[in-house]
Amino acid sequence: MGRRWAFFAQSDPVFQTNKLVNDTLRMSYLINNIAFYAEDGVPFFESSFREYGVKQ
Repeated sequence: MGRRWAFFAQSDPVFQTNKLVNDTLRMSYLINNIAFYAEDGVPFFESSFREYGVKQ
């Protein structure tokens, strides 16, 4: 228990969210356990992420 997460797309126009620009995919998302933390008996957690995927 305690390993369930909800993923949400996060809008970030400066970062050019979830778009392929040249050979780089820029991903921005938010995860949290709002739907599960009480049932799982774990603390609430929320975090925002920005990641890059680069074509090689």
